[in-house]
Amino acid sequence: MVLLKILNFEVPLGFNVSGPALAAALVLFAGIFLLTLLNTLRQIHLAKPVELLQGGQTGEKEPKTKWPLVVIGTLSLGGGYFISLTTQSPLAAYSQFFYAVLLVMVGTYCLFTAGSIAVLKLLRRNKGYYYQTRHFTAVAGMMYRMKQNAVGLASICIMATAVLVMVSTTVSLYIGMEDVLHTRYPQNIMISAPVSAQQSVEGLQRLVHEVLAKHRLVVKDRMDYRYLFFSGNQEVGTVITAESKMSNASSSLREYYLIPLEDYNRLTHQTVSLGDQEILIYSGSSKYENDTLTVLNRTFTVKERLDSFLEKSLGGSSISGSYYIVVKDMDVIKAMEETLAEENGDELSGYNYYLGFDLDAGEAEISAVYQDIRTAVGSDYPG
Repeated sequence: MVLLKILNFEVPLGFNVSGPALAAALVLFAGIFLLTLLNTLRQIHLAKPVELLQGGQTGEKEPKTKWPLVVIGTLSLGGGYFISLTTQSPLAAYSQFFYAVLLVMVGTYCLFTAGSIAVLKLLRRNKGYYYQTRHFTAVAGMMYRMKQNAVGLASICIMATAVLVMVSTTVSLYIGMEDVLHTRYPQNIMISAPVSAQQSVEGLQRLVHEVLAKHRLVVKDRMDYRYLFFSGNQEVGTVITAESKMSNASSSLREYYLIPLEDYNRLTHQTVSLGDQEILIYSGSSKYENDTLTVLNRTFTVKERLDSFLEKSLGGSSISGSYYIVVKDMDVIKAMEETLAEENGDELSGYNYYLGFDLDAGEAEISAVYQDIRTAVGSDYPG
């Protein structure tokens, strides 16, 4: 109920008890108690009555140092933290997160049960430290207490960590909802549609203009450009776009937006020139260091690495990272589109056209404009 309220969902009143869930819980705990009973009977069967009678007079045995568990715990804990610190791509984090959690849990249990005993015994070997009044009883008593309580302490640590992770994640998501919306949808109206000819672009612009004229609204911060979109794995200056060779879970997966120089110059008010095999590239936080880029069987020379790109462009919220590549003209884009279709055995779908803008209006009116544009584009759009 609390999560539904955080997400601004309607909370229906009512209480429901699931029969299958109760049955599954009963079966699970019945199995656990049965295994516990069988283990207890096994211990009683193996126990010797004489040893049981003398058990009250025998002191507790000193815990043994289990060095294999110490090594396993150290390697597991180190491996878990290594994965968490070295994983940069969110896509790779999805697949490696559970491995890191499993390694940390195994390492925590092993180090609490065996590592703590090993450390205490090492302290006992240091006679100058161990045979001090304040250290002698503490180290000796701790050794036996850890033998009994190590598993419980490890469980408490893991559960406390899980609670902290869940609380911090929930609070971060709740506080950052507005930032997420702004990042994913930087403008009030965002239209992206496949087109195959210039008249299709003009037709889409005409439909949008008619809707805006109907609502008597004027656009602000208008941005529109043509682009070719595809995904690929980047490996040492080469982009692998063949679907049979791509890995969607790889940290090298990127989204690529190819934009003609004409549109880039118009939006940035520049007069940049490019050759047939020259490009401008913007790679965001993942810096592209190579001087060439091979994509769709064509090798381009990087003329300039851009420090910034269009502020409210598509792809800004991609978790895999986006590359914006400016090419000479639409002829280059169309040729690469044909290569992409041949490589994956698809039909030509045409390049894409993006149109985005803001409106000086309330949420209700913006929503009405959006619905009208969606209806008009869905029924009459010539592309």
